[in-house]
Order: sequence, then C-alpha cells, then structure tokens
Amino acid sequence: MGITPYYQDDYVTLYNGDCREIVPQLGKFDLALCDPPYGISKEEWDNVYPLWCESLCFSVADKICITPGLWGIGQCIAQMGDKYKWVIAGYKPDGLTNGKIGINKWQPAVVGGDIGRIGSDAFRFSQRDIGGGVCGHSCQKPLGFIKWLVEKLSDEGDSIIDIFAGSGTTGRAAKDLQRKCTMIELEERYCEIAANRCRQEVLPL
Repeated sequence: MGITPYYQDDYVTLYNGDCREIVPQLGKFDLALCDPPYGISKEEWDNVYPLWCESLCFSVADKICITPGLWGIGQCIAQMGDKYKWVIAGYKPDGLTNGKIGINKWQPAVVGGDIGRIGSDAFRFSQRDIGGGVCGHSCQKPLGFIKWLVEKLSDEGDSIIDIFAGSGTTGRAAKDLQRKCTMIELEERYCEIAANRCRQEVLPL
C-alpha cells in the first residue's frame, strides 16, 4: 500500500489525507463509525454535509454508524437508502446547546447495514465527558458517547474505520475497548491532536 500512517500503535492507525483517496487503498472493516461535518458553518470546514459519506463507509464495511447531528438526520437516512436500520438516541442531561425549539438534550446516531439487536436504542452520557481534557477541536464528541456506540456495535478484536477522525475520539474509544481502529483526517493539526490522544495507554473501563 502506498500510504504511510501519520501515527500507528498496536490498536490505532491514523492517516493524514482525503478519505476519498485513502479508503480505496484499504481493506474491509467490521464497522464504519464516523462524525462528519454537519453543514451548519460552525467552522470553515463545516459548510456542507458530505452526501458521499454513507456510500464511502458502505464500500469498506457492512455495518455503519454515522453521527450527522440533528440537522443531518434526514440526509443521512436518505443516503443510506434501503440499508438504513434505525436512529440511536444519546441523552445528555447536561447539554446546553440552543436548538430550534429549545435546549438540545440529545445526540442522534444513525445506523445502517448488518446491525443486529443491541438492546436499548437510547442511553445517557455526559456532554462534559471529553476523556483526557480539552483536545483543541471545536466539535469534539464526548468519549462516553462514542464508547457506548463502539461497545454496542462491535466486539472485542473487531476492526473499525473512522473517515473523519477529528480529535481521535473513535480511536481513543476503540483502544480502550480493545478494538483495532483506522482513522483518516484531512487536517494535520487535528492529526497531531488525535495522535497525542491515542498515545496514552489503554484507559480503565
């Protein structure tokens, strides 16, 4: 393979580059789990929801989980088509984001493909559970939120791919839960944040 990892350890491999160019060079994974831009212009890179995200994930995994924000649920489900399965709700009682009709207290995760029964389709997490301190990413997902998804949607030893690594939350969660994780991130500044985060030893469950 002609690409060199930006960072690699026993659990995590991180590539710096465009996921649309890197993914075709990779093999298959047990789960694709990613947090794409919402298209709400919160940052300069957040100006459009990537409608190719779902098909790219399905090209390397039979089951996928996308966190599209409340704004992107409809687009995400539409892009999954007949592979759409369900929406998981993460309840955040300490959430303070101002939504269209009041304070937003939940975070969606849309799942599709070969997803079996996982128990409940809702769970509680803390918005402040960022795992290892503030990591320098404006849209960082709480570690507890991603850990729940990793644990429910995969088994120990499984392989996971995240095509929008950001601050490396998926890699951190996978490493703590003893899954292999390959991440791709376009911006090098975030690659460094993700690499530093994943350099930590496995954290206790």
